[in-house]
Amino acid sequence: MKINILTVILSILCLISCQHQASKLQIYPEAPAISDINGIPQDSVTPYFPYYINVDSKKVFTEIDTFLNSMNSVVMFALQEKVLYNYYLGHNQYRFTWFRSFNPPVTFTMHRKGDNVWLHIKMLERYPHLGNEMYTYFDSASNQHVFTDSVLSSTKFRGNIVMDETIKLSLHDWDTFENLLQETGYWSMAPSEDSFGMDGSRWIVEAHLKDRYWFVDRWSPDNNFSRIGRYLVYRSGIKVDFY
Repeated sequence: MKINILTVILSILCLISCQHQASKLQIYPEAPAISDINGIPQDSVTPYFPYYINVDSKKVFTEIDTFLNSMNSVVMFALQEKVLYNYYLGHNQYRFTWFRSFNPPVTFTMHRKGDNVWLHIKMLERYPHLGNEMYTYFDSASNQHVFTDSVLSSTKFRGNIVMDETIKLSLHDWDTFENLLQETGYWSMAPSEDSFGMDGSRWIVEAHLKDRYWFVDRWSPDNNFSRIGRYLVYRSGIKVDFY
């Protein structure tokens, strides 16, 4: 009888565990319409930052502004960056994307594959032209301007990349950065905040790990969050003004 009771208990526990695993959402959507398995999008219309993130058994909506995401994605496409939230790309990465009002956009991506750690820096010569003509066209039938993103989907916005460098880092650098994420409360921060300005910069830090994805987007942060981006800039050796 004891053996039978033990068998029943183990069966119940196994059933509960299996149901729990089944209820968990897949971390990476793996949607071909967003990007291919290498993270390469079809065109610049593809949103580079997700509108929701799968966390265990629920979807966390990021509240990122749709129009702002579209503009940011044009720049990311011009930088020939990869989409990090759709497929896991085979190794862990952290990417700091820095959109600056008075300087060209730049990305700092720290990679780790086994014991190898490196930092990849990319910068555009200038921002792609984002004039009003990109978002409207004149419809003679209705005699008015109509919103469109057809121009945004053009692959001609690949831009001129003036910096594309890779710097070897150490496991200590990787561990230091991950400790910094914990110290600054990165994992508990809301992905987006309703903030914007004209004279400043947008800081977006993404975590692309095998077991989780997250991003935090802030405008000209002057709190602990800025330490994250500053660390990667410091390790790059690039001399810049922070704002």
